[in-house]
Amino acid sequence: MNNRTKRYFPMMIVSGLIALTFAANAHAGFLEQMQSIAGPDYSGGAPAAPEPQVTTPALAKFSAIGKFTSATINAGSCPDIKESPFATYCSSGPDKCFQFNIAAPVAATAPAKTSTFSACLTFDNTGTGPGNICFSGQGLATLSASSGATVTMSMGGDICVAHLVGTTTPFAVHFVSSGGYVVIGGTGAYSTAVGDGGFTVSLYDAAVTALPYTGPGEINLTGNLAK
Repeated sequence: MNNRTKRYFPMMIVSGLIALTFAANAHAGFLEQMQSIAGPDYSGGAPAAPEPQVTTPALAKFSAIGKFTSATINAGSCPDIKESPFATYCSSGPDKCFQFNIAAPVAATAPAKTSTFSACLTFDNTGTGPGNICFSGQGLATLSASSGATVTMSMGGDICVAHLVGTTTPFAVHFVSSGGYVVIGGTGAYSTAVGDGGFTVSLYDAAVTALPYTGPGEINLTGNLAK
C-alpha cells in the first residue's frame, strides 16, 4: 500500500460508513439521519446565533359582555370554514356539521367601549359525553367599533344542550357554548393585536321544532389583549 493509498484509505472508510448509514436510514427523517452520523453525544455543533430581541407587548385585561335578541343554529358549515381542514369533513355530507351564528352589541374594553360582536362557529354533528349532548367546533369572531377598528379571534370549544323543558314537541331548550379564543389580529389600531382567553354563550329557544333554532341569549368573553 503506497503513501497515497494510506492517505485516502481512511477517507474511503468514512465515505463508506456515511453511505451505509444513509442506506440503513433510508426511511428515517432528516434529523434521525443526522443524529445517527453524529452519534448519541452530538451537542449540536457550532454555538447557536443569539436570539433576536423581541419586545413583548404589554397585555391588559380584556372583556366583552352583551345580550342578543336572536342567534341561530342551522345546518351546514360557516363560510370561513373553507380555510380549515375541517371543511373536508363537513362537506362529506349534509348532516356532518352545523353552524352557530351570533351577533350582539357588547360592552367591551376593545376595540371600543361599545362594540359589536359577530361570530360563526361550525360544530361536528357527532355528539360526545353522557347522552351525546355536547358537540365540538371552531370558527372566527370579530369585534367591531364604529371607528372601523376590529379585533379578530379564532375560537374553539363545545356547545351543549344544557336544559330541555317538556316531553312533547315543541320543546324549550337552553343551549350553552363555552371554550377558548386566540386573538389573531384586527384592523386600525388593533392590526397587530394579540391575546387569548375564554368565552361562554347561552341561547334559549322557547319552541324547538325544526331547524333553524333561534332565540335570545348572552355572551361573555374574558382574557388578555395587547395592541
